[in-house]
Parts: sequence; C-alpha cells; structure tokens
Amino acid sequence: MLERTTFRALVALGLAVVACVAGTPAVLAASDRPAISAPQQATARGAALPEDTTRELRDALFAGVNADRATQGLVAYVRDPALERVAESRAERLSVSPAFGHPFAGAPILDAVEATGIGPLGVGEALGWSSQPGSVALASVRAMWGRSASHAAIVLSDTSSYAGVGVAVAGGRTFVALVTAETLDRTPPVVETAGAERQGAAVVVRWTALDPLLQTHTAGLRDAAVEYRLDGGPWLMLQRANARGIAAIARPRPGHMYEVRIRARDRAGNVSPWVETSPIRIP
Repeated sequence: MLERTTFRALVALGLAVVACVAGTPAVLAASDRPAISAPQQATARGAALPEDTTRELRDALFAGVNADRATQGLVAYVRDPALERVAESRAERLSVSPAFGHPFAGAPILDAVEATGIGPLGVGEALGWSSQPGSVALASVRAMWGRSASHAAIVLSDTSSYAGVGVAVAGGRTFVALVTAETLDRTPPVVETAGAERQGAAVVVRWTALDPLLQTHTAGLRDAAVEYRLDGGPWLMLQRANARGIAAIARPRPGHMYEVRIRARDRAGNVSPWVETSPIRIP
C-alpha cells in the first residue's frame, strides 16, 4: 500500500521587495518549522484584476511550471479543477493578509486538499509574491522557486501528477500559489476516430484510444465500448474492444441511417466521453 506523504514544513525566502516565496516540501515536526517571513503590509490595496486577466495569468503560470518540468524530462502536470480552486483561494487570502506564509493562506494544505475529496497520497504547496507586474511577476517567482531546492522539489516533483495554480493581485503585488497532489489515476482516456464509412455492404468504424501518461500511477487502458443506433433510436452494443480497433455493422438495412459511438475505460475506472461518428445513410 502506498504511504501517504504529508508536507508540513514551512520555508520562506525573500529578495528585497521584489519577490518572496514559501514552500512546503518536507516532513518536519512542528518544533522544527522555520520562522515565517512577514513582509510589511502594503499601505494601499489596489482593486482586483478582472477575471479574464487573472485567468490569463493563471494559464501563463501553469504553462510556465510545465515548461520547467519539461526541461527535466518530467511529465506535465494535469490541471485539476479542485486543486485550482484551492490554489486560487490561498492566493486570494494572501493578497489581503497583513503577513505572508502558509498559515496566512488558509487551512494546512493537506487538510485543504483532502477536503476536496480527491484522496491525495501526497501534497505540496509553493507560494510567492512579487512587486513586479503581470507576467514579469510570474517569471520572478518561478525563477526564485527554481533557485530554492525546497520549492524546486514541488515544481519538479517526480511523484505528483496533478496541480492547480492561483493568482491574485492587490496593493501593487502579485500573489501566486501552486498546489500539487499525488493521487491514483483520475484522468479519463482519450478516444480518436476517423469516423464511420461504407466498405462494400458494411458500415465500418476505426478508432484509437489511449490513457494519458501521468508522472505516476497511470492506470492503463482497459477496453473500449462501441455502440450503434438506427434512425436516431436507442443505442445498442456493437462490441467491446481494445485500444486500437475496428468494428463493422455487417448487414446494414437499406433506407436507414446509422450512427456509431465509442467510449474508452481505463483500469482505474475512469471513462472517456462518448465520441460519435457522423450519420451514414444506407441507400
């Protein structure tokens, strides 16, 4: 059985008034925790950025983190909506806090992630702020994370597969949070098909299904279900098959319309959306 790792330590670094980062990469007793950095509260709080702008910053931060992982040959983090909500909440809390550090971001990160129900085997968090604007702030914080072994261990985790990021702007500062988690595979397979076509008297459909590679715990594809329906009626099972397959309706009825759809399932029970082909009418 996998042992759940709890990241409880607090590390804080500062660089003049440009940026400050905090990360939780290791297991330490409460008495071993380093002191929290507490930069002065800004004298004025600026208005929050429009949602479209913060979304663009989150997208840029997530892409940057995965670019850093790619340089080390690591699998890209899968962006997880639950972790994203946690990270957004923590960045927003920091943006209105008089001090900076993990305790000011909300509940302990393990508790916050467990509350989402995703069942983490391990969690990590890196925090940062910068007085630089926009994308320059993100680059500043990422550079500091990269220079800190404790933060780089979170960005470049070789066990976590899922992550979320949060960005909040207030008082001329940009606050960011990266929350990561190691879990069992929760990513559905992907199905691609060139569609259905007539081959002689038969209707034939070909497809490919795969289970996306994760950093750890990739479940692997189990099977694919292929269904068809006649003239918009109920869907009927045609066959179950493997990842790369072909299925045929051998004797379609003249004067009717056929549709085919495929769905894949991995060994963890994750199921892809149905992928439907265009209708084919039999003359």
